[in-house]
Amino acid sequence: MHETDFLVRSEPINQQNKHKASHFLGLIFLVLGVIMVLGFVWTAINVGFMATSLLDGRDRLMEAKGAVENLNFDQAKKSLSLAEGDFSDAGKYLKRVGWLKVLPWLGPQVNATQVLFDSSANLFAIVNQVADLGSDVLRLVGTTSDSTGQLTNLPPLKYDEMSPETKRLVLQRINGASPDLVLAAEQARLVKEEIDNLNDVPGPAGLVVKKLDSLLSESYDALQLAATASRIIPAFTGLEKEKVFLLLLENNSEMRPAGGFIGTYGILRIQDGEIKELEFNDSYLIDSAANPDVLVEPPAPLKNYLSATKWYFRDSNWSPDFTVSARNAISMFTNEVLSIPPEIRTNIQEPLSFDGVIAFTPNLAADFLKIIGPITIDGQTFSSENILDTLEYQAEKGFQENGIPYEQRKDIITALFNEMKTKVFDLPLADWGPLAQAVSNNLNHKQIVLFSNSSSESEEVIAKAGWGGLVSVGENDFLMVADANLASLKTDPKVDRTISYSIKKSDDGRFVGKTIVHYQHNGIFDWKTTRYRTYTRIYVPLGSELVSSSAAADVGQELGATVFGSFISIEPSESGDLVFEYYLPAKIQAEIEAENYSLLVNKQIGSANHSLTLNLDFGKKVIGATPSENQLEWGDKVYRVETILDTDKDFGVWF
Repeated sequence: MHETDFLVRSEPINQQNKHKASHFLGLIFLVLGVIMVLGFVWTAINVGFMATSLLDGRDRLMEAKGAVENLNFDQAKKSLSLAEGDFSDAGKYLKRVGWLKVLPWLGPQVNATQVLFDSSANLFAIVNQVADLGSDVLRLVGTTSDSTGQLTNLPPLKYDEMSPETKRLVLQRINGASPDLVLAAEQARLVKEEIDNLNDVPGPAGLVVKKLDSLLSESYDALQLAATASRIIPAFTGLEKEKVFLLLLENNSEMRPAGGFIGTYGILRIQDGEIKELEFNDSYLIDSAANPDVLVEPPAPLKNYLSATKWYFRDSNWSPDFTVSARNAISMFTNEVLSIPPEIRTNIQEPLSFDGVIAFTPNLAADFLKIIGPITIDGQTFSSENILDTLEYQAEKGFQENGIPYEQRKDIITALFNEMKTKVFDLPLADWGPLAQAVSNNLNHKQIVLFSNSSSESEEVIAKAGWGGLVSVGENDFLMVADANLASLKTDPKVDRTISYSIKKSDDGRFVGKTIVHYQHNGIFDWKTTRYRTYTRIYVPLGSELVSSSAAADVGQELGATVFGSFISIEPSESGDLVFEYYLPAKIQAEIEAENYSLLVNKQIGSANHSLTLNLDFGKKVIGATPSENQLEWGDKVYRVETILDTDKDFGVWF
């Protein structure tokens, strides 16, 4: 007799266990799969939120920057607060997905987000400081923001409509904020250095990095300008005491060592930011009036190549170091004024002491006219494109055609600059950003140089900022080329220059430097252009020994440097070279042998942005340099760089 379940075939116990195990494992894998999918979705959501928060924070920061530029500081703070919230959210999401740092594509973004989050406190502090200062200044000028953040009481936002007392209070507040501005600039620099290391980050984080890097570059430059300017406010704005400045309008179409020929000078009187006097005059008038009593012997090149018998005020900027030339200008101007008989001194501006000297080239006026637009004086329109040629024509020929006496031929310059001043001061302060940038660019490119004669502290600030036109030789290798146009009319804009510097080890083991200045004359003979005649000096490390030169060379010492000087004349459509070859001094030899070489190349005040080529053969493999060579040049014993000498340039090479 069969059992009731005899038709059911029983499996072996071990087989049943296998089935149970496989079902269990399948369930585990299913659960793990669900967890992984959920984890992936959760991670993706958090990464997405993190990216969105970063991008939103970036946009809020840009809104805050725009609000600051428009002087809407309340709105800037609101945007900043939102940006802080966005970056805080990004930080929360970052903690949830920190493990992604190990992955190849997402890892750099997570790391970048961490850096951005860590740096955000300093970034927000910078914007907050600027907004607080801006709000204080607006309160001083009587401008406030209503509950919607919109500016009210707008008229005082024009500088010319501010009272003298208000200008004084504003200048005091900005001057008092100089320590905060210096700190903010330093914070911007540190944050920028951190951000610079993230330039190759992909994805959304990379987009934020690029935008913030640009923002920080602009902010750092602006803060550096503001920090430096705020510290010299008392010396250059006449805060609480009138200041008198000698202005040198240096024509860089006729280059001289410290900027350009001083055909025109000016007197500026200023107190509490209020310009009391701004007048320009012809340098020849004071030189001619003082001529009988000028007894100073001119520098030898002026005697030899310009047939000068006396050293006049108009030639006072013979030193390429502006501190030297500025002191010479003050001394020579006051001595000439004192030598003029009182009965004929009535037409001569006659301050006998100056608080400083400000020299600038027509580049500054051209940049301002780009912003404020053309200006018409006596039927003659001046624009950024024609200001140099038009002023030159009016001073050389136009005054005769218009029946203007020779003594009044440069009165148009006073009229032009006073009209420019009027247009600038009539602009809303919110529109002054481009003007400040133009001033900054001209200072950095040595088209404006400053000298304080009454404040050693301000002079130190100016020197540190690079606004003083100093020739800083230092202890390392050094090069400066200084041209002096001698009887070449206004030919400089037609002459292209290339400066080349090379180093090579000689057979006797000494390193030889070689500087070549190549001139290409692209002009023709006309009323303002002729053959180019220049006495050129090169400044090199003290102790350098001249080996050879392409022309007879003067050798001397000046400004803590060895100086070689030669004269060259170049016809239109032709070219020419000045070549100086010299042994470098022992200290530079030792520096190279210590496998750590530095070079500073100074730009001449007022000069165009000449080409600069370096070809430095140290006889040792170059392992690093700043700035870096082109990658194709890596791996040999020569450091090769081609650049533009638009500012002073530092180079470093390691072997």
